[in-house]
Amino acid sequence: MPLTTSIDHNTPATIQQFIDRIIQEKNLPNLDDDTLARIKTDLADRIENQINAAMVATLPPEHLPEFERILETASQDAIQKFCDAHIPNLPEVIAATLLRFRQIYLNA
Repeated sequence: MPLTTSIDHNTPATIQQFIDRIIQEKNLPNLDDDTLARIKTDLADRIENQINAAMVATLPPEHLPEFERILETASQDAIQKFCDAHIPNLPEVIAATLLRFRQIYLNA
């Protein structure tokens, strides 16, 4: 069965591809489309939570109040720019989070 069921319009394509890959690696047998869609949505939510937690943990404490204000009022673009500017090694933080998630998911 192809893993092309969309997760959500807000989930980045790279995360969707990551989810497709780990589902294939997990080798779950005989999933109907509804079950596959629910699994993908659940994984996307869990991954987003893990990435957000890693980002907040990595954000220097002096930027937390500003980050909270931006989260409440700014666009997704502005939030991304803030994170890029204030979270050291953001791509590495996200990559490490995804690798950890993959390891836990595949070994569960």
